[in-house]
Amino acid sequence: MSFEYINTDLSRETKWRALILFGSNTATYKFAFAKSLLELVDKETTKISLEDLAKPFALNLAEHLKSSPKQIVSNNSSYLDEINRFNKGEIDISALVKATQKDGFKYVIDAFQNLHGGQIATPFYYKDFSSKRKELIVTDELMKLKDSAQL
Repeated sequence: MSFEYINTDLSRETKWRALILFGSNTATYKFAFAKSLLELVDKETTKISLEDLAKPFALNLAEHLKSSPKQIVSNNSSYLDEINRFNKGEIDISALVKATQKDGFKYVIDAFQNLHGGQIATPFYYKDFSSKRKELIVTDELMKLKDSAQL
């Protein structure tokens, strides 16, 4: 697969699209994660706690799974089972958010910004799990991306 256009166009929009199109796919839930990040930074926030990210991420993933039920290569995912239970009306949003906080972010935060086997040079966020309040620190790249007419 050729990534030549990415190497010649280093705009934040191109990097974002490359992550969506060519980034790691295994259990990352990248579509819902990307949409949730853009929704939250639209509120002009520079720090996003996993607690705040859980509900929009879960709802975006639940919506995505309605039309694209296969997300991972394994046959079993307890988190996806919870999403499907929510979509069937078997659990409520609070149970879904709790499941998301427990299992929803296991891979996506670390994998999302990886391309060509490594992290992009100018990330859209940094992970700060040094305190009890686990957060993503939003960079200018993501803040400026939200205003782009190209997305």
